[in-house]
This record gives sequence, structure tokens and C-alpha cells, in this order.
Amino acid sequence: KKKKKKKKKKKKKAKDGDAEGSGTAKSKATSKGDDALRYLTQWKDDRSNWKFKKMCQTFLLAHCYDRKEIKKKHFAILLEYMEGLVGKSKDLTRQTAEKIVQDWERTHATGNDGKSAEDKVARLKYKRAVRILEVLVT
Repeated sequence: KKKKKKKKKKKKKAKDGDAEGSGTAKSKATSKGDDALRYLTQWKDDRSNWKFKKMCQTFLLAHCYDRKEIKKKHFAILLEYMEGLVGKSKDLTRQTAEKIVQDWERTHATGNDGKSAEDKVARLKYKRAVRILEVLVT
């Protein structure tokens, strides 16, 4: 009997998951991104109704170097948000930013002209990392 119940539960979970997950992986990421940006905007504009959401913060910190996920307007708000980071989130964000800066400086100290499309993305990550460090180190 227990095995039958487990099988039924598994089938039901799989069925429910298919109904929810019929979109592509990209649409799920975009949805998470949209949720995270709403979270950030609410933090800025409506703090009395804002509630901390670990998943949104994690998304924002993981994608803070990606201009496609976090546009310039939201990045400015994110920098303000980062001023309040504490503990492991702050430490990991700072370490990641430091690594990006070090990698950029090491690569471009060797005379790389920085004109390829890949370098443009890396330069943007570098510039964002510098701004993040300015917020987190002070």
C-alpha cells in the first residue's frame, strides 16, 4: 500500500510540475528576474510593505554584473540595496567583485586592447565590480 501511495504522489508531482513548467528555462529565469526587480523596486519605493526574500536577493547578487538582467536604472538601486548587506552575502559579493577586478587588471596589464565583444562584456562587469566594491568596502 505504501508503495502505491508513493507512486501516486510521484505521478501527481510530476504532472503538477509539467503543468507549471511548460515554459522554457529562459522564461523561468526571466520570471525570477522580473520578481527580483519588483522586489528591488519595492525596497526602494515602498519599504513599509517590502519583505526580505532570500531568493530575490540571491538572484540580484548572482546577476548584478549582467546588463541584460539588471539594467542601469535597477543597478543604481541595487547599489543602494547593497549598502545594507551584512554577513555572508556581503562577504561573497565583495569577494566576487574583487576577483572580477583582479582578473580584468591582470588580463589588461598584458596589453590586451579590449576591443572584442567579449572584452566589452568583461569591461562592463569590471566597471560594475568597481562600483560594488566602492559601496561594500566603505
